[in-house]
Amino acid sequence: MKFLNAAIFFLVFSYSSNATIVWDESIDGDLLGIGQSIGSLGVGTNTFLGTFGLFRNNGNAASADVDSGFVDLANHLQIISLDAEITSTYGFGVLNYTRVAGLHSPTVPHIYYEEMLSDTVIYNLLPISETGTYRLFTGGGGASVEDDVEFYWDWEINIEVASVTEPSLLALLLTGILSVVFFGIRSSKPNSPLLAVKRSCQ
Repeated sequence: MKFLNAAIFFLVFSYSSNATIVWDESIDGDLLGIGQSIGSLGVGTNTFLGTFGLFRNNGNAASADVDSGFVDLANHLQIISLDAEITSTYGFGVLNYTRVAGLHSPTVPHIYYEEMLSDTVIYNLLPISETGTYRLFTGGGGASVEDDVEFYWDWEINIEVASVTEPSLLALLLTGILSVVFFGIRSSKPNSPLLAVKRSCQ
């Protein structure tokens, strides 16, 4: 039973969720549009926090802030899902705008792409387990009929990552569990009449 309990513990907690703030612009600095390395993804929830803005002053063309960074996915891990939210909006003026978030890699240009304000997912190829570097980005654009517009959006992106159990290890573990269960059931069965007669003759 100790082996069975340990095996169940392994299966359950190998997929346990831990929340980690990978990057917070208020602490770690602004994410640049060119993208910089912002860390590695770990098992559980990987959270990214930031603010982007869009403004237009004195009739000049609108200028938009684009936040992006490169994250690494190690071997035996896979990205399960991505969730992007606008947590607050503040500013002044009348503005028609769009806010997007996405994830792509050099080999897969459109892994995930979402319009954040309407929660419309345009591309979604998740889950993906290709080892390497991914570009996470968020930003957008807008248009205004007013000369003075300034808006800011606080955003939060959560990337869920899970470990990928090796098939051979999983098969070995399941075989061990079934063996323990089988022999446990056999040992708990009462002695059969035939076995009792055999013992009485000895």
